[in-house]
Amino acid sequence: FVRQGGWLEALEAYEEALRGLHFVAPNADLQSRRDVLYIGCLSNCAFCSLSLEEYASAVTYCDRVLAADENNIKALFRRAAALGEMREFERAFADLDAAERLEPDSTELARLRAKVQKQQKKEQKRERNLYKRLFSSSS
Repeated sequence: FVRQGGWLEALEAYEEALRGLHFVAPNADLQSRRDVLYIGCLSNCAFCSLSLEEYASAVTYCDRVLAADENNIKALFRRAAALGEMREFERAFADLDAAERLEPDSTELARLRAKVQKQQKKEQKRERNLYKRLFSSSS
């Protein structure tokens, strides 16, 4: 699904898989494998949601991944990307900081940081122009 761009179909398939993974495993080995699959499905749901521009859903999926694995670099990256699109820059930069502590030499993280900084500057410019128009029309 994902390779063909069928993001919605892929998301539905991963959500179905998640529903099938709600069980208590009979032993530690099976529980560990279940956890890996569960985190993978959640991470893929976040990716699909990002691709569908469903940013709040992507954040929610990433929150669930990070609740299980606070150092999951993909979840930090994807949540930062979604938060940037949602104009929640402080939170996006906090995730980027955490991810860069885990992978300080990542060019992907550096590119995402540059993108979020650009988004922030664009938003600040938009806000400045809005305030200029607001105050110039009131005088």
